[in-house]
Amino acid sequence: MKRFRRGALVFAVLAVAGAAGCRKAAGPKPPAPLHGNAVWFADGIAGDDAAIEESLLRFRCAAVFLPARRIADAGTAWSGLDAPAPPQPFARIPVILVIGADADPLAGRSDNERKRFGSFLAGEISSVLARGAAFGTVRGVHLDIPFSADTAAAHADALRDARSRVWSRDLARRGKAPPLPAEQTPISWSLRQALPADEKEREAVAKFLSRTDGLVAFVFGEHDAADPAQADSLGKPWWAAYESSGGGRVRRASGEVANVVDEGALDRLTNDPRMELLQELPWNEGKGWAFSLRAKRGLETDGGSVAAGDSVAFQMPSLADMVARFPEDAARRRFHRGRVVVFRGHSDARRQFSTAALEDVVLGRPSVPKLRLWTESEGGGLLRVGGENAAPHGSVVSQIQNWVEVDVAPARVWDVETGGFERWEAHDDHDRPVTPGRASRVRLYETFIAPLERFEPARLRLRGSAPSPCCRIRTHFVPATGGEVVTDWALPGTGGATPAARP
Repeated sequence: MKRFRRGALVFAVLAVAGAAGCRKAAGPKPPAPLHGNAVWFADGIAGDDAAIEESLLRFRCAAVFLPARRIADAGTAWSGLDAPAPPQPFARIPVILVIGADADPLAGRSDNERKRFGSFLAGEISSVLARGAAFGTVRGVHLDIPFSADTAAAHADALRDARSRVWSRDLARRGKAPPLPAEQTPISWSLRQALPADEKEREAVAKFLSRTDGLVAFVFGEHDAADPAQADSLGKPWWAAYESSGGGRVRRASGEVANVVDEGALDRLTNDPRMELLQELPWNEGKGWAFSLRAKRGLETDGGSVAAGDSVAFQMPSLADMVARFPEDAARRRFHRGRVVVFRGHSDARRQFSTAALEDVVLGRPSVPKLRLWTESEGGGLLRVGGENAAPHGSVVSQIQNWVEVDVAPARVWDVETGGFERWEAHDDHDRPVTPGRASRVRLYETFIAPLERFEPARLRLRGSAPSPCCRIRTHFVPATGGEVVTDWALPGTGGATPAARP
């Protein structure tokens, strides 16, 4: 895994917007530039994450993008809906308020309708700025609104019109020298696709984006395809955005696609004996993996019921590729100003890549699971083997690559109750597969090592006396962020089994 030095990338605040005309009265100085890495909570922040600011401060997070308003197409007009504010305002990290839309609001509109969008957009910007105190110290507005070459010119006109209107309203409402005038509030825009190949279309898009104060180029994600070199060629400050979350969908045996399943359910589903892993196939080269879990019997998930024969199809990003791209996308980019990691879901505890995991990556610490294992004799020839993952990092999903092996020689293993592990294999002291009764080693497989997971102990039924002290353990697994972790044989708690990442 490639690492980068702390503070190597600078997240500068977006350039100050120019006013349509000269101000007669000098306002306050623009806010100082920001430093570091930013995060984007695309679904907002739930009540159980009220203390998430403390986690972000540990790696000096420079800004937090928060959804504040959503634009919907209401037939002949547009409408806007407020997004919930966080449980409490951010006190020490600046906030960027996001106005989003699912589709291009100007697509298919007449010229007259497109001309009215500037006035509507001005109202949306004013609305989020009026609510800014509920989010924290506002240092910018970001427009996560789709556009095309056909609508680029109309969006440029709308943005210019909106700026002028918001400035006028701001001066009328708050006087000529407010704390942060609207004309000093940076306005940025999302770039989620490559620039058009057609020269005229490319020129139209470039001209539109030049009207913004900066760009957030989504360079990594299932549906995102912005190109770092193209983003830099536009000559505007830009930030590379990375989608870090995945999820699943229930697929009925009939072929119907049903409910959405949050990625937080992955650990429980891979541990459920009623589910079986069907496949491990790359679904998007360089971006992620797809796999399905099929129900052998009916069960309930967070996304609803799953009947026997149904499956849950997951699509997860390749965190290894994402982390590797952090320094690569910034290399030799003149206008690159940092990165924005996008988190989905309302709770950090349910994310497979959390803010705590990002903290380790940013600070150059190991970003691999940290297994703490133990053995305990129950008497009567029974031995328990358990442990936990003490790190906020998980493994890849695999039936063969993640395992814990226990050596009980000179005793022999007759049977195993797997507990929280998925399956087991018997081996002799030369690592050859053998039948139970002849085995001195047991390999316990775990399909998915989840962040901060505790393993229900497995129970080994032995014949003969286990060694004292008991028992040597070694591990092998593949972290989600890349590399391979192997350990040598060591007794639990001796420190001899410290994992070493290996590309």
